[in-house]
Amino acid sequence: MAGPKYMPTAYGNTPLARLMPFDLSSIRYPDISQVIRDGFMVRPTELGMASPSMQLGDSPEETQEIWRHLPPLYWLLETPNLKPGVRVLAEAANKLAVTGQPLPVICMQYVGAGKVLFHATDETWRWRWRSGDVFLRVTGCKPFATFVA
Repeated sequence: MAGPKYMPTAYGNTPLARLMPFDLSSIRYPDISQVIRDGFMVRPTELGMASPSMQLGDSPEETQEIWRHLPPLYWLLETPNLKPGVRVLAEAANKLAVTGQPLPVICMQYVGAGKVLFHATDETWRWRWRSGDVFLRVTGCKPFATFVA
């Protein structure tokens, strides 16, 4: 999970750098001297919608509706240069890289026999603020609350 002080640059000169799903030299942190006033919505990609970890509802339609109504996020580490084979599960709906493509928010890559999941924001807490674990999923259990827009 990215953060404004250390992650992921703290791992730049370590063996863990190769696990990052992007070129560390290409990342861009938001300017800490600027107040971030404009939020962005996170939207799952087609691949993300097919991923069980991104399912928030009981059907694809319900999941889409929930994602559309989650609160906006503000802080995003820009990671425009993804490594080959990285799978983008969610992207920023209105934040674009210089290429014009939406910036990745959640991405995954296989490394060896495992996989790395990377969140380019540390603000997913906003989705729980004042609502709790509405979408917490435990294998085999239904959500214990219904989302109300």
